[in-house]
Amino acid sequence: DLELEWANDGFTKMTGYTLSEFLSAFGGNISVATFNDETVGLVEECVRERQSVSFESKVKCKDGTEIWTSNMLTPIFDNNKKLKKVVVIQTDITYRKSMEEQIRASLEEKGLLLREIHHRVKNNLQIIISLFNLQSHYVNDEGAFAALKEGQDRIKSMALIHERFYQNDGLSRIDFDEYIKRLVENLLLSFNVPSGKITYTIEAEKISLDIDTAVPCGLIINELVSNTIKHAFAENEQGELQIVFRKLEGDELELIIHDNGRGLPEDFSIDDSDSLGMQLINALANQLDAKLMVESGKGATFRLKFSPVHKATENV
Repeated sequence: DLELEWANDGFTKMTGYTLSEFLSAFGGNISVATFNDETVGLVEECVRERQSVSFESKVKCKDGTEIWTSNMLTPIFDNNKKLKKVVVIQTDITYRKSMEEQIRASLEEKGLLLREIHHRVKNNLQIIISLFNLQSHYVNDEGAFAALKEGQDRIKSMALIHERFYQNDGLSRIDFDEYIKRLVENLLLSFNVPSGKITYTIEAEKISLDIDTAVPCGLIINELVSNTIKHAFAENEQGELQIVFRKLEGDELELIIHDNGRGLPEDFSIDDSDSLGMQLINALANQLDAKLMVESGKGATFRLKFSPVHKATENV
């Protein structure tokens, strides 16, 4: 009948009430003992399913305080499988709940701090980009101007990563597929590529990367896409750019950047190249401990296989 019949000394020690005092103060229904409106339904469930059901609730104590309890409802049947009673075991979990709240508050504070850091780093990088832009107005040498622009694009690729981290709900990883799309769009705009001159396809799986993997990977894409825009096609020639980013077996990832342009010189070696961009790609690949393969035939293909610096945990 959902009425309290008996309580042990542990109940009195935990709440300060004897059973008679408790019944006098709150009544005898099981729901008041657990101070949870769902208790009646949970009792019916445990009887119907003939198995224990657990839940958490707050309990009022005699001194006016409230404690958190973990409650286990267990149906007891006689030899004829007829219900005799339901036993309620309550465990004081107030300390655990307090620790959980402290941890939650600490994580929220850490999250706000990390978000602010990403925001400030992004803003500082934007200032540097603006300074590059101002400086370029006073540069007449084409080579120096091109070097400033390349530096500006590299910083933009890093600023975009911090922007994505700032905008992302989870502050430790970003969805790299979205980042690739934004980066390619920004580079085409930066180089004022006419509409239709370079068509691109991005086949990127929804993979999240930590910042230590995202930054070098983003810079590599920046360099290779910039090289395609600048060197792969003649002035009046149309071309195609393809970017593939996918997960292989285990934790290994693969990044492929391919164009159908003029290709690379026959004697090309990325290890011996005196190009700053190629040296940067090689250094970043080594930073990622990546296997870098370069193919030249119908255009140029750069293929990297690597594992994230910090292994991903399962997303919930």
